Amino acid sequence: MRVIIRNIILFLAPIILVAYLLDYASSRALYKSQNVYYKVWNDVQQGNVNADVVIYGSSRARKQFNPKVAEDMWQHPTYNLGLDGQTIILQKVMHDQLVANNPKPKLIVFIIDQFSIAQDKQLFNADQMLPYFNRKDMVSAAKYYETFHWADYYLPMVRFAGRREAIREVIKAGLGQSQLSDKQYKGFTFNTGRIIVQGADNVMGNDSIRVDSSLIPMFKEVLDDVKERNIKMVFVVPPLHHEHTNSYIYHDEFMQFLTREALAYNIPILNYHEHPITAVDSLFRDPQHVNIKGAEVFTEIVVKDIQKIYPEF
Repeated sequence: MRVIIRNIILFLAPIILVAYLLDYASSRALYKSQNVYYKVWNDVQQGNVNADVVIYGSSRARKQFNPKVAEDMWQHPTYNLGLDGQTIILQKVMHDQLVANNPKPKLIVFIIDQFSIAQDKQLFNADQMLPYFNRKDMVSAAKYYETFHWADYYLPMVRFAGRREAIREVIKAGLGQSQLSDKQYKGFTFNTGRIIVQGADNVMGNDSIRVDSSLIPMFKEVLDDVKERNIKMVFVVPPLHHEHTNSYIYHDEFMQFLTREALAYNIPILNYHEHPITAVDSLFRDPQHVNIKGAEVFTEIVVKDIQKIYPEF
């Protein structure tokens, strides 16, 4: 029996060692990736943000606020930290890593909607988490969702199984062939084209989603930290295409919640939910997102309105 056990150990040991080495090498490769999903996390963790102004939010931040346009207007380095499909769960992790590893920003523009303080069962674009399973904060955030299982957390390389895009990026980054897309700049990536009107309701997702009360303390922790660090913040409610402004069943409830928090923390709100921009079809890619021209227009509007609140910008 001892011989059998010894032989099993001798057989498995090199396999396990190779798996751990592959896991380490894959994660290290993605640390060098220029793909926007990894690059933003890498810049935050490696202290490469160095911005006076940072943008928080989901894809309605990342695809709609153009840092280059903003920088040309207010002459302040600006970085877009928007995370596609993400809520306060990962946004708080991003915030904590930002202030721990980078110079303190002067202003945070939080592009926020009712999805920001909500939770889904599945983690959108889970590939972005793969290189960071050595970080407790990332693992803790991932465990709010049902996407990963115990083997993903504890066995090497298991979490990469079936994730072809991530594996391709590992190879590209490992070979030094990962390059910045011409559609991205400091976290911002733009949408091309005009609005998809036909079947647009399918783009909306769950329009009846509500603020999740269990996540409010997490949201408040971010606001408390911002206040303690004396960082200015602005809440920005993004535009929604005019045919869908009444689609969000609980939008009014969300605005009541946001208004209470804004008053409690003395944070101004800029509300573009029904702004005139929402009526210009040519500026939208889908009901929730503007295209590249729309991002330019929206960014200019937001910057000008912020400058009215904070003239130093």
